[in-house]
Formats: sequence, C-alpha cells, structure tokens
Amino acid sequence: DLCYEVAWELSNPDGPKRQLLKPITSFLSPHSVVQQPNCGFQAQAGDPIPATGLWSTSGATSSTDKTCAAATGGALFYAYNTPVSASSNTGFELEEAVIGYFVVDDQDQSWFVLTIDVEGDQTGGNFPLQISAPQLANQGVTVVVRDDSAGDSASCAGSTKDCYAWNQTLGA
Repeated sequence: DLCYEVAWELSNPDGPKRQLLKPITSFLSPHSVVQQPNCGFQAQAGDPIPATGLWSTSGATSSTDKTCAAATGGALFYAYNTPVSASSNTGFELEEAVIGYFVVDDQDQSWFVLTIDVEGDQTGGNFPLQISAPQLANQGVTVVVRDDSAGDSASCAGSTKDCYAWNQTLGA
C-alpha cells in the first residue's frame, strides 16, 4: 500500500513531528459526483478516481454539453464549482479550516489537493502558501486547479490574499 509521510516542526530540537497518511484513491459518499452526475459521469462510493475525465463547472449532466472540458483526476476530485459555486465539492470542506488531501487516481498519478474554508464564509482571512521543494524542480509538478485569483504577490511575500506561488524550474 502507498502511504505518505508528513513532517512538521522540522527545527524542533527534539526532532520533527511525523505522521503517516494513506492517500484517497476512491470517491467517498459525500463527494459531489456520488451525489449527482457531471458530464455523464456519476460515481458510486468506493469507485476509483479516474486519471482523466470530463468536468463542467456549470453542472452539466450530459457528456455532450459544450461546457464539459477535459480534467485530471486531481481536478475531478476537487470538483470545482458544482454544485456549490466558487468552491471545491469534495464533501469534506470545513468552515475556518484548511484540509490537505493526497489523492491517487486509477493510473497511480498523485495529486495534493487543498480545500480552504467553505464557500460563502464572510469572515475573510488569507492563506499564503509557499512550497519549497528543490527536488521537484523540472519534474512536471504544477498547479492544476486554482479557484481564487493567484493573490497579489508572485512569491507570496507580504501577500494579503490567498496566494499560490510555484516556480517549476526552481521547485519553489
């Protein structure tokens, strides 16, 4: 079985904290495509996440609808804008929370998916995120779906909005 190790507090003199995580490999019952079809696709709880498919941000149910577009497994899991607009639709969004998911599709492609807060929460806030992983430079890592603007800073330094910075060449 595939699992990931997450470590934090890396500079702690007693050593970093660590946690092993199993990735999500199938759709769970609260997910929007288990609840209703999108572009001709409706999953059952436990069905594997396909590597590719079609997704409509307007909620089209037929695969021939002009709003259906090609999507990766990570984007299908994120389920942007349908049925809840301007939001992910994994079924696990929480108010005032950031949730990270490791997702592996049926072709063993890995995705790291973040959901931040819930749609319509009027409390505001920001979530600057900067990942530094030089070992991933030029390895094809990229941002696939972003449902907010990129923020006001290319590097996230001093950003006052959600900010997603990734330089594929530098891995940072």
